[in-house]
Amino acid sequence: IGEPPSGFGGAGGVAISGNGRWAAYTIYPNAEDAKKARKDRRTLPTKVGVIELATGTKREFERVRSVRFAGDRSDVIALLHMPPDAPPGAAGAAGAGAAAGASNGSLVTIVDLAGGTPFTLAGVGEFTFDAAGQFLAWTIDQRDQMGNGVQLREMATGVVRALDAEKAKYSRLTWADTGDALAVLRTRADSATK
Repeated sequence: IGEPPSGFGGAGGVAISGNGRWAAYTIYPNAEDAKKARKDRRTLPTKVGVIELATGTKREFERVRSVRFAGDRSDVIALLHMPPDAPPGAAGAAGAGAAAGASNGSLVTIVDLAGGTPFTLAGVGEFTFDAAGQFLAWTIDQRDQMGNGVQLREMATGVVRALDAEKAKYSRLTWADTGDALAVLRTRADSATK
């Protein structure tokens, strides 16, 4: 795949697109930067590199936790971003916020590697493409569950539909092996019965 850029320790976590045109790989920080991040109690930032195998053309994306190609529509890739670092001295506040029902949602950027304008989804809990890459489904995970739900985007047209919305937690989003069926677990805390 080639040498990682200077200042980064190495590459790993390689994924090949379904059409064999692209390879995506994680680039980890070098040991010195990792040690400094641990000392400062910051998130260890990773990059993702994508290379077009026929031409060797490379692109890099900053602060990405993981990547996923869009099924058979392999020119499209989803990038799950890392959360921003907490301001210095705010580690306790971040922990308290999580306990009080803060959002677990992240930013996900969808990029058509063959061209087109990338778009970003905010507050994403989980996301998944169907096997053909025609649809992207995602759950919304917001603070205090206000606005939570499941949404679906048709990749060819960009049309987004809300499939369900309720003050609840949505998890385990999955497509059926065949057909256009989608399942999700919707849970709600029952405060009356504790």
